[in-house]
Amino acid sequence: MCLVIDINAFHSVFEASSSDYLEFEPVYRWLCGNSRSKLVYGGSRYREELVKMGKYLGYLVELKRSRRVAEIDDGKVDEKETELIRKVNRADFDDAHIVAIFAVSGCRVYCSKDKRSFKYLKRKSLYPKGQKPPSIYTRRNNEHLLCAENIVDLKNQVR
Repeated sequence: MCLVIDINAFHSVFEASSSDYLEFEPVYRWLCGNSRSKLVYGGSRYREELVKMGKYLGYLVELKRSRRVAEIDDGKVDEKETELIRKVNRADFDDAHIVAIFAVSGCRVYCSKDKRSFKYLKRKSLYPKGQKPPSIYTRRNNEHLLCAENIVDLKNQVR
């Protein structure tokens, strides 16, 4: 399974001391336990957010060593983000970079706690023709999303 983890969910996925870790622990287990799973990210804005969350860079390095990371070309994501911002043109659309990662990569699962962003993430018109919006993992009840059917070939999009 390929998934994008929103910065707001990193603590919940990677920190056992988090109050909602048990809700997100299946994501951690899948990401670390399945050799075909990948954390997908890319784009300047997402990288900036990662740097601000410096505490989690160690987890990222470990995932890279295990070949569990797919870095999508920043230029492609940034270009798509700019296009999406122009297309939507709304002040509350502040996660265009996340939608751009999905539109460029074809990734299928989003792990997040930011319900406000979901209305844009699910908008079919923001994706290439024929691409479905991603499914959203928000709690343990979504564990069924962590499956082989949600593994996509990212070879053409990885930088």
